[in-house]
Amino acid sequence: MNDNYDRVKQQFLDYLSQDGVSEATLKFYASDLNHFERWLLTKLADLGSVASNLTEAFPYLSPSTAQEYKNSLNSASNPIATINRRLSTLRRFSVFLSESGYLTYDFAQNLTNISASKLKHIKTTSASARHAVAEFERHLLAKKKSANTVRNYIADVKQFLEWLEAKYEPATT
Repeated sequence: MNDNYDRVKQQFLDYLSQDGVSEATLKFYASDLNHFERWLLTKLADLGSVASNLTEAFPYLSPSTAQEYKNSLNSASNPIATINRRLSTLRRFSVFLSESGYLTYDFAQNLTNISASKLKHIKTTSASARHAVAEFERHLLAKKKSANTVRNYIADVKQFLEWLEAKYEPATT
């Protein structure tokens, strides 16, 4: 089973190298793909699904899966450049899967990058607050709330935390 994943991964890297992607960039793509695989397999295991590699998880790839991954990257307070690079990798991988016939659709077609303004409030809240928001998001996902509901609730909580932090910030003299 792992051989199948390694073959698909190598085919993806070969696909990218045909576009003239440098060796250094190929390493980033491979690393980002491994990160996505770990995230997806963990998510599926939490939901009770058994998939031991990315290829076995192909049936679970959907636009909502791509959005959940984006939300998890955002919640984890990764650097913006890293988040957007990982999203770019996912979009390229999605195109590869559809063009190669592994999937009949481009599951990450509408996945967009994030901007610095959307992360501003995350960086200003404490680590424990960020952790609590991430736990709340996992809770919502476990309850099978829609991607829109999760996104809206998380945005509301983050906005509240930003307000709370500003309101009760110790006075400086």
